[in-house]
Amino acid sequence: MPAGKLKIQDAEDEGIPISFLITPVKYVCTENKIQGAVCQKMELGDNDSSGRPTPIPIEKSNFNVDADYIIEAIGQEPD
Repeated sequence: MPAGKLKIQDAEDEGIPISFLITPVKYVCTENKIQGAVCQKMELGDNDSSGRPTPIPIEKSNFNVDADYIIEAIGQEPD
């Protein structure tokens, strides 16, 4: 579920950088310690059956993101 404009603005006001249309391709680990992720840029394609544009990977757009921690999260509210 995409975040609303207010939630995005709140995060940016707290100094949290946001990158749009980016997806992780793989995580980089050494000796069971996370080092970061390889990410790929996406572009918006045709709308799906729900009316939302489908993200399409952009070839040769991979880049590295260094990280000490990676938290995967889906949704905006806990169960």
